[in-house]
Amino acid sequence: MLLGAAKSELGQAAFGIELINQALAGFAKTGAKVAITYFLTLLGRAQAQAGDPEAALRTLQNALTANPQELIWRGYTLSCRGELLLQLRQLAMAEADFRNAIESSLSLGHKAWQLRAATRLARLLMQRGDHLTARATLTSIYSSFGDSFRIPDLREAASLLAKMANHLPAP
Repeated sequence: MLLGAAKSELGQAAFGIELINQALAGFAKTGAKVAITYFLTLLGRAQAQAGDPEAALRTLQNALTANPQELIWRGYTLSCRGELLLQLRQLAMAEADFRNAIESSLSLGHKAWQLRAATRLARLLMQRGDHLTARATLTSIYSSFGDSFRIPDLREAASLLAKMANHLPAP
């Protein structure tokens, strides 16, 4: 499963999809449902990278319904689907997914996924010209991390906040 996701991320999406599907077939034989949301999300991301957004959207929808009790991956899956919807210019649906991802991640205490969704939502809001809401959306979660964390999502959020500062009126 993870090898397929890695191959897909490295530009071998078709091979990655094949590996993920093989792993999912083996997983299905066991009857297990644990982490199925995550595994299907990996497949959806690989399908998107392979240039098949329709299949990716179907798979991400399946990921959200495959095991409704498994909430741990929901914020991640919603963010992935929001990113895909954004690429497809379905802005209202992307915004809804990012907002739902933030709520889901917040309720579970997943600050990193909350940050990722908030960054994507803030970027969308900025493109729409709503810089104040974008800044408010991102600042609250970003500031909760402190200076000791240096994950890529934090660097991306910091860069976006700096860009926003250039678009806001002076106090």
